[in-house]
Amino acid sequence: MTAVLLPWGPIFLGTEAGFTPQKLNDADNAIALQIAIPKSGTITKIGFQCEGIVGDPPAYNCALTTVNVASGNPEQAAYGGSSIDTHDFLGLGWVWLTLGTPATATLGEFAAIHIWPQAASPPDAANYATFHYNGIGNYAQMPRSSYYTALWMPGGGINKFAIQYSTGEVYGIPTSTCLAWNAYDAADSPDEAGAKFTLPADMVCFGARFEMWACYSTAPFQIKLYDAGDSLLQSFTIANEDLIYAGTMDFVDVFWADQILTAEAIYRLTLLATHATRTIQPICQVLESEASRINNIMIPEASQWQGTERTDGGAWTDRSTYVPWLGLWINDITITGGNGGAGELSSVFMM
Repeated sequence: MTAVLLPWGPIFLGTEAGFTPQKLNDADNAIALQIAIPKSGTITKIGFQCEGIVGDPPAYNCALTTVNVASGNPEQAAYGGSSIDTHDFLGLGWVWLTLGTPATATLGEFAAIHIWPQAASPPDAANYATFHYNGIGNYAQMPRSSYYTALWMPGGGINKFAIQYSTGEVYGIPTSTCLAWNAYDAADSPDEAGAKFTLPADMVCFGARFEMWACYSTAPFQIKLYDAGDSLLQSFTIANEDLIYAGTMDFVDVFWADQILTAEAIYRLTLLATHATRTIQPICQVLESEASRINNIMIPEASQWQGTERTDGGAWTDRSTYVPWLGLWINDITITGGNGGAGELSSVFMM
């Protein structure tokens, strides 16, 4: 085995900071997600989550555009030879827009998934659509959301925009909500929720990281690690929620004795309510489809992590579109090649 200090799992993309609505309700309001192109190839679709409709909005320009080198802001020029298309948002929810002309993307270049009004038919205060800026990760990072009112302003992290390659790979967070589960207590159904996952190599886990929507209670709860047969491998009890939270949406790390985990075996990492106060609510991204989870190349290990839940220690119900915001702390890893010798996890770490 090789000693490491390795974070593993979806939560390590960044903290869920909360999504903020942005009204595109005049002639120049705009919203975008600036990204570095993660791989060369053909981008055939761009996607976005429409959060609100007021009146009868006109169609908006929707495109993958260039980013200004000097300012870092989105431009209204199409990226990679693609088209600038329009879309009429008729309702709430996720939209995959197939580009009239796909983009030829080059690894490492910058582009923006971008929505802005058409000059000939701008929205107004009575007829407009709403999208989110802010989201997951740190303020003004790359990738980052941006919005325009009088000038371009950076949002806080990654909003609900994405690209899709002709191969089906998705880069972005094509999510409808980050709250898969209502807040629950020990009497609710479910009363335990979290992640079902597998690992690509033998690892030693010495702790976990999780994030909840809010904690304002003195109630206790537990974070648990199970194997495929539901044997409890590790457990950590939070005796009082006030010990770990002063507010909302922050990381919590817990630690336990070294636990050997086996490649390709099924495990579950969950939060169990043990109290009568309905405050346990793990963050969990609900993606628009199972394919967007399996083929996601932004969210760490999303293809191998999915939602799971149960009630009163009964049978598990797995959720194929859920990506729970959980992760593991790893301090040893075994990398084995096809001949039984040392190898590389190139398929895990490289795209």
